[in-house]
Amino acid sequence: MHAVTEADPLAGLAFTLAAALNDMAARIGPRAAGVALSGGADSLALALAARRLDPQIPLAIVDHGLRPESGAEACRVAQGFWPPPEILLAGTEARIRGGVEERARNARYGALAAWARMRGLGLVLTGHHADDAVETLAMRLQRRPGLLGLAGLRPLAPFPNWPEGAGLFLGRPFLGLRRAQLRAVLRGAGRDWVEDPMNADSLFERARLRALWADADAEADARRFQRMFGLYERLRARRARAAATACKALARVSFDEGSEKLALPGEIYSELPVSAQALLAQALVAAIADRPLLPAAGAARRHFLAAITGAKVTSFHLTLVSARSGQLQVARAPARRRAPPAIHGPRPSPGPRPSAAARARDLLVS
Repeated sequence: MHAVTEADPLAGLAFTLAAALNDMAARIGPRAAGVALSGGADSLALALAARRLDPQIPLAIVDHGLRPESGAEACRVAQGFWPPPEILLAGTEARIRGGVEERARNARYGALAAWARMRGLGLVLTGHHADDAVETLAMRLQRRPGLLGLAGLRPLAPFPNWPEGAGLFLGRPFLGLRRAQLRAVLRGAGRDWVEDPMNADSLFERARLRALWADADAEADARRFQRMFGLYERLRARRARAAATACKALARVSFDEGSEKLALPGEIYSELPVSAQALLAQALVAAIADRPLLPAAGAARRHFLAAITGAKVTSFHLTLVSARSGQLQVARAPARRRAPPAIHGPRPSPGPRPSAAARARDLLVS
């Protein structure tokens, strides 16, 4: 966990942010950054710290229009900054099937991706913190997604929507800070924040979890948090090690961009640890399939191993996986065999599409 200095809490927060940005630059290279600002305490603290580092850093507020007062709230938040944030309107029409939370999330990231491209940004920062990471882990534990799926929120990750977010990254610099620390900084700076009523709406899983944990006394809450955050950090470190190993193997992959296929020595793949096999298989299939939704890492690994051990062609996630002459091969499935796209309605215009090799490499950033 990180500490924030008491003498000047905002300066301490800015120092934490600067250190996180340096770490991100070491992994993906220097990139112009912007901040996603909701007006809630977490993103407001991030925006203030970012403006302490760079008074001109771009800020964006996404207004989903889910509540009648959301537009006025966005304007009030924007008035607290100069230069003012840009207000992005993002409706939640069902481009992707799902509930309100999923639709709002996809609309939000779609609007932020378009904004980032317009501003020439490569990195969008969000105010996720340690409590968010622990809540996400608790919710995923109920679904039993496997160790890689439990790793949850990462400090640095590719944009989740494809192809709108191709080549863009999300940065979460405050995953080592608690919600209470960020709110203390705002109180010390004399800044008020917006409380979204949806955060307390029992219709949503995260709100129900928070209500359940709110009944615990302070000592019990601290013990629970320490246990869960420790587990989160171990899982995240395990994923990072697996991703680093997979990245090394990625250097042995031969990409044929023109014919939408790749090849990797089967021996190299077979010798990887299980977690690295799963991450590499997921990244390679996603790179060739070129679909918005990522394949399940465990399922991708099983198809790779089936091809190697059974010497047969398997169909998975709109790709064909095979092994020939010691080479594991992944190719785009013929168009007639492709399923209908998962995106419904008009799709926002994406930026330049990266190569399959670049997408695979981005997916292995951790």
